[in-house]
Amino acid sequence: MLIRRLLRQAGGSWGRAAALAGAVALAATALTTVAAGPALAGGSDQIFLTNAADHLGMYAANGVVQNSLIAVNPSYGGEWEVTAIPGYSNEFEFQAITQKGVVTNWCIATTENLQVPWLQACGANGTVFIAVQSQDGYLLYSRFLVNEGHNDVLAVEYPGPTVELTTVPVSDVGGNWYGRWSDVSGYL
Repeated sequence: MLIRRLLRQAGGSWGRAAALAGAVALAATALTTVAAGPALAGGSDQIFLTNAADHLGMYAANGVVQNSLIAVNPSYGGEWEVTAIPGYSNEFEFQAITQKGVVTNWCIATTENLQVPWLQACGANGTVFIAVQSQDGYLLYSRFLVNEGHNDVLAVEYPGPTVELTTVPVSDVGGNWYGRWSDVSGYL
């Protein structure tokens, strides 16, 4: 199934599919554990760091507007619509919800490794994430970065009030980097 997906994403080119397969091979062990985790459903949710001392919720630091940076905060976790990508049980977008409960067309996005994610139009490059169960939470891989050959996940260094997220190699998670996520509603 992974080879078919890679080939489809590569536009039928075996050479490009092989390159994509090689990039994904770094995360092969983690990605094969996805089938053991629960499937995602759509709905309003709060996403927070699993192992942080405080309940550090993910939110749009500059409000629910285009290009708002994504951060964590112990006193406020933003609301997100978890939208599963059709045909992929472990891939989804996080759609921002305003404080008035309006579901927007702004989704968390990232297109470079070691980059702070931001809100971008849903469906744009970088808005799809892969949830991989890891210990007592989920690693959130950027689909865009996996396709580019990176194994980057959403993470926070030294969590505290209003700390911005960034994308880091999965091998950095642990120690100073927190990168395992959970949710209030159980969609992850």
